[in-house]
Amino acid sequence: MKVLALALVFLAPLIGGAVEGRVTNSVTGEPVAGASVRLLDRHSYLYTASTDSNGSYRVMGLDDGEYRGEFTRDGFQDSSPSRSFVKVTGDVPARIDARLNPWGSLSGRVVDEDGQPARKVAVEISPGASAVTDDNGEFVFRSLRPGSYTVVAKPEAITRMRDGERFGAVPIYYPSATQADAAAKIPVRWGEDAGGIEIRLTSVPVRRVTGIVLDESGKPVARATVKLMGKTSQMIQLFVSIDLRTGRANSYTMAPSPGLEVARVETREDGMFEFPAVQEGDWRVAAEIGREDDMPLTAAASISVADKDIDGLELRLGSPFAVEVTSSDNASPARLVMLSPADGQPHLNIDPETNINSVHGILPGRYRLTGSYGGKSYVSSVMLGGTDVLGGVIDLSPGVGPLQVVTKRDTSALRGTVENGEGATVFLVSKELRETIVYRMEVCGAGGAFEFTNVPPGDYFVVAFNGNNATRLPEDFGNLIAPLATGVRVEATSAASVNLRPNSWPW
Repeated sequence: MKVLALALVFLAPLIGGAVEGRVTNSVTGEPVAGASVRLLDRHSYLYTASTDSNGSYRVMGLDDGEYRGEFTRDGFQDSSPSRSFVKVTGDVPARIDARLNPWGSLSGRVVDEDGQPARKVAVEISPGASAVTDDNGEFVFRSLRPGSYTVVAKPEAITRMRDGERFGAVPIYYPSATQADAAAKIPVRWGEDAGGIEIRLTSVPVRRVTGIVLDESGKPVARATVKLMGKTSQMIQLFVSIDLRTGRANSYTMAPSPGLEVARVETREDGMFEFPAVQEGDWRVAAEIGREDDMPLTAAASISVADKDIDGLELRLGSPFAVEVTSSDNASPARLVMLSPADGQPHLNIDPETNINSVHGILPGRYRLTGSYGGKSYVSSVMLGGTDVLGGVIDLSPGVGPLQVVTKRDTSALRGTVENGEGATVFLVSKELRETIVYRMEVCGAGGAFEFTNVPPGDYFVVAFNGNNATRLPEDFGNLIAPLATGVRVEATSAASVNLRPNSWPW
């Protein structure tokens, strides 16, 4: 009897339901071994497992109920169309299969003007990562998501005189551009190494830019960070709006990134700074220094470099301030606007309890202004001094304002189907393509059906992609996706419909 009792105790945990499945590489279809599997029930109880050499897993001993699967592995991103719940009933195993996207990479080398390897040169990609070349002038960026990347090599700013003119090493954008807007973008796809990139350094005529950083009382500031920033054409994702009722993202906002940082220096004890090698063009110079309460002081100025040096530029640091926001039909108007720094300032940390009638913690400089979106209302315009600044860049300093928000509630719906499109991804993008792009994304259900609710009236692009690699809109939407899209008009308070054919995801 004791032996039998022991056997029953040993078998007890195996009694119950189970979830099983297989995890595969979305690009090659091969199994992904060693992937971590997490199952969560409606009460957030966690059950874990790992995939075997065939990419298979099995979690047993589960009570009846609904479970959500999450799958992770170094070098991959979960590309499952949705993390929906699967129902476990009795002893018949439920099944969740997953496909993981392998990250891409980008590699190459930097050579000097004579074609020799350039070692210890800083290399950056936009959006966001940096590396340093090795002794062979080579560099590599790993774990990249699909997109188009700008690559720039930033050599040390060494100058020399040639025929009576000062020449200097400046940042070079792939393949051989000295300005970011002339750079060639490099496409990176899931699981692909975009290799063989070569950047050749060169020297060009340069000018010197010097100046001083002062505090609010006019005293020189030592050890402040000063950045030289140029234009950018790189789009980045600024905001994701979440529906608090469902926990799902209901809109995404993309806009040009802050100006690309070309160089940075630190002020001396007397507050002075110098950029020895600045080529001709329009630039922004931004200064920043931290304080004990972790709220920095900042300053920024625009300069135009032409045929002579710029000396004596003065940057006076400013403290954070607030800008009033008004709206005739909302009790918390400040929550309707979103400000993204365009000069590389620290991002705003907006407290929804504090930011009711004004946005606090703003630092002097330029900001891109977008409106929040969600529910049955939307921001149709934001007026500043009689001008609609929604989606544009505004210069903010103490005393500027108020921002007058105009909202509307005449939303509608867009419904449709995608041919053989169950699991396909549909993007809805405003056809009014300004610098700021707001878009939404839905995954098709049974029969390829989809629906976007609470859509503001206007003209839109709508486009569908098969498979489940379309996790967000690519930054270069206008070139890649717009030619594949269908135009549709959504009228106020009147649902629209559209039928689509799926496209292959370009990445």
